[in-house]
Amino acid sequence: MRNIELIKEGLHIFANRFKPYPKYKGNVDQICQKIVQQCWNNNFFQTGSYSYPEFWTRDFGFCTNALISLGYKKKVQKTLT
Repeated sequence: MRNIELIKEGLHIFANRFKPYPKYKGNVDQICQKIVQQCWNNNFFQTGSYSYPEFWTRDFGFCTNALISLGYKKKVQKTLT
């Protein structure tokens, strides 16, 4: 059963190679805000909204202070909960 899961994940990763990345309009701050907003799924911050929509504690830890300083403290707390 584990092999089937690995094969499915491998196919998912391979298929994502052919999807074009979204393009955003605006200045650097506007683009960053759009990306952060897309990572919020109404329950927690995902690692990304594109290829890997999971939550990874390590990756989230890298950006926690920045998110708090940008005004996302309540969403950071909800993510950690």
